[in-house]
Amino acid sequence: MCHCGEPPLRISNIPLSMGRQFYECARFLSITKCKFFEWIDPPACDCRRDKQLQNHNIEKAKNSTP
Repeated sequence: MCHCGEPPLRISNIPLSMGRQFYECARFLSITKCKFFEWIDPPACDCRRDKQLQNHNIEKAKNSTP
């Protein structure tokens, strides 16, 4: 439980957990760390993650092309 306030909802952009929602304290990475972290949704099956990663890579490639 986070005692620092209401932690913001975030969405993962890391390939292995792409698109998963979680709560993380705003001070999670600060010097005065709060270690609150909680996944909201269950892990996706590998097929869904693969599709999300593929879409992410396509979008990334589109955005990096001049």
